[in-house]
Amino acid sequence: MKILFIFLKPYWIFVVLAPLAMFLEVAIDLFQPKLLEEIIDVGIMNQNLDVVVSAGTKMLIITFIGVLGGIACVIFSSLAAQNAGADIRRSVFTKVQYLSFTKLDKFGTGSLITRITDDIVQFQQFIMILLRMFVRAPMLFIGSLIMSLLISWKLSLIFLVVIPLVTYLTFAIMKRVLPLFSRVQQEMDNVNTRVRDNLLGIRVVKFFASSKFESSKFEDANEKYTQIAMKAARTMVIIMPLLSLILNLGIVAVIWFGGIQVEAGGMQTGQIMAFVNYLGRMLMSMMMIGMMLIFVSRAQASAKRVAEVLEESEEEDVKAGISHDLRGPIVFENVDFSYDRGGNKILHNLNFTID
Repeated sequence: MKILFIFLKPYWIFVVLAPLAMFLEVAIDLFQPKLLEEIIDVGIMNQNLDVVVSAGTKMLIITFIGVLGGIACVIFSSLAAQNAGADIRRSVFTKVQYLSFTKLDKFGTGSLITRITDDIVQFQQFIMILLRMFVRAPMLFIGSLIMSLLISWKLSLIFLVVIPLVTYLTFAIMKRVLPLFSRVQQEMDNVNTRVRDNLLGIRVVKFFASSKFESSKFEDANEKYTQIAMKAARTMVIIMPLLSLILNLGIVAVIWFGGIQVEAGGMQTGQIMAFVNYLGRMLMSMMMIGMMLIFVSRAQASAKRVAEVLEESEEEDVKAGISHDLRGPIVFENVDFSYDRGGNKILHNLNFTID
């Protein structure tokens, strides 16, 4: 995957600005529960309308600023990903033009089509996620954890159960889904190959009335792709309900033990509400990290396939020269030919003369 990141270098300004804009959004997101705490504990509990209006106005203003930061992050990350993807696609296409027949036969036409289109799109999506979620999720997780500890270290002990459980589930599912995404791209190669061969040879297919035969071959490839794609999707979607369940159980635990703290006079209602907000943000960030790791698994499989083409050595099939003084017959004596050196010979011991 390293070779593909080189294509981001010309767009480094977007790569820098996107995380900065996301940093602004996360900072504002972390500040909102504190304002909520102020509204409840100072404004509502003391029936002070001025505090409610003042804190509520602040929330509206900073929320608007946070939205601008989020929009800016999306714009900058999209500019970086789309431009880098276009450069990668151009480089892969140019590379293919100079590959030998042996190398082209090695990859296959359908596979090259998939690598130039779908695989590069997967990498583009990974770049956008990297510049947005990979910045937002860790910052939101760390910030929410710190703010929660400042509110109540006792309630924060719940994290000792939640965090390891979420981490284990995420990596267990990712370990299963990575090989599946590699197979998905391989089956996509087969589908593209069937489509390409059929469209190029459609006149021959119609001439020999082979439509049913070709349709059956395509159906077989399409069915295999559908089955492996569904298997990967089923494995991937398991993580969301599980993480949502853990999130809700964590909130229930906080409200339960927090209520006991309020009754004992150790905490205020606004602090509990703020803590629940931070817990929700922290666990949501863990869910984002889990989903990102799955996207990384798919992007890694696609990036590896694209890099294989870019890293392939170029070589000439035939060392040919041009002569303007050609006379006499062309004679083939005991000629052998194969597309792959050392492979099966397409022609063997060929002899003929062209006068």
